[in-house]
Amino acid sequence: MAQSAIDYAKAALELDSSVLDFGEVEDLIKTNPELFDMLCDPAIGPEAKHEAIDQILQDSIKDFLKLFIAETEKTLQAELIYCTAPSEDQIKAIKARLADMYNKQEVELTLKEDKTLIGGFQLRVAGSEFDYSIKGRLDGISRKLSI
Repeated sequence: MAQSAIDYAKAALELDSSVLDFGEVEDLIKTNPELFDMLCDPAIGPEAKHEAIDQILQDSIKDFLKLFIAETEKTLQAELIYCTAPSEDQIKAIKARLADMYNKQEVELTLKEDKTLIGGFQLRVAGSEFDYSIKGRLDGISRKLSI
């Protein structure tokens, strides 16, 4: 939960100062109770909620609200990009670890192959990317050597 607070703070800092007053969003929700109901309805998936946010709100506040919606969902969306396909046991372990880290009941893990990683994997979850690939490590070494 502490990480969520940090993520919210980062998103708020990225907003321009005129948007930090959420009065505009509050007014929008008060005048459109069906919008509030839709955003709170667990039967409506995050994609539909994101689409509604994209259509209604100004750009600077969209990411903040999308992060908030992701936090309230029971299912965590994550993407695993790999060079060599993980085993079923590895997938189960990754899902269990993510569910524990993000305090979620379920993890929906999308798998994507990318041979350019050389080895290892990248994991994208909740707006963060974790790079445990050989390509990522080589790129990091290259950046350090070029300084």
